[in-house]
Amino acid sequence: MRSENFDPSTIKIIETMFEVLFNDLSNRISEEETGWRALDQFGIMQTVQSGLLSSEIIERNSKGEVRLNFKNYRTCQELKRTFALQIDQLEYFLNVKTDEVTVNKAQETLNKIVESVHRSPSSWRYIVALGWWKMLESSGMPALIDDILNEGFSPEDWAIKAASSSTELALSVSQKLGEINEFNDAINFLRQIKIPIDDITLPSPVDQDDVQRVKKILKWIDIEEELTEPIIKTLGFLWFSFSVLNSTNSFSLSNESIIKLYKVIWDAVEKILGKSKSELLNELESVMDKFDLNQIIWASDIIRVPEVI
Repeated sequence: MRSENFDPSTIKIIETMFEVLFNDLSNRISEEETGWRALDQFGIMQTVQSGLLSSEIIERNSKGEVRLNFKNYRTCQELKRTFALQIDQLEYFLNVKTDEVTVNKAQETLNKIVESVHRSPSSWRYIVALGWWKMLESSGMPALIDDILNEGFSPEDWAIKAASSSTELALSVSQKLGEINEFNDAINFLRQIKIPIDDITLPSPVDQDDVQRVKKILKWIDIEEELTEPIIKTLGFLWFSFSVLNSTNSFSLSNESIIKLYKVIWDAVEKILGKSKSELLNELESVMDKFDLNQIIWASDIIRVPEVI
């Protein structure tokens, strides 16, 4: 049964079914429960019902109720010939529904992280180690080419050695919050609190002499001296949270929902640190200004808030 061959009464029935779907989805009814109604509520004749069922335009549940078979891709493509506007509206509603579920799951994950920190403040050192490592790794570790060459690195060597040193630099920052001897301690922490995250592939071990040269080029000791505890924790928590949520595809969302998710993450930061987002960003900006004054101009490309939109 092709949709362009529907008679006017069948078209009216399908339009009513769409309206029921939209109403249920607007009322936050789950996809499993949405759209189901008794035959008489749609005014479907037995002969019409048989044709719609056999062509899989509608489906029937164990209660004898029917609804549009909107989860069937082929059915939606067929209906789009006659009901293009309604199909577009349905796709919008379903995307919103998916986004809501994803944001709610993200909230649950963040709550688990916050609870872990409240329960055991020592968790901060692991969160910071992982979060700062992600921040450093993703930055590409920019530095002045003259400084790189003066320390005996070629640009190609620097890209490899600096990236490989990122775990050591992150570990150095996290040690300002407590004892942590190995980066694997942070990975074990993830397993203990059962945070879902992709398998972490650490860079190859790097010679400690290379690490010290990387720190010298970046003026890492000078950078660490200016880092306040709120900045260390804010950036660590943000990058850690973004990594965790990214591993569960929580950012495969509409721009509107990404904004909501971004707010959820910042709300968690404010709650756990007892400072507002504006206060924390102002503190970070103040430190960045100091780096600029001290000619550490590459710091702002390394030490930064993650962006997703």
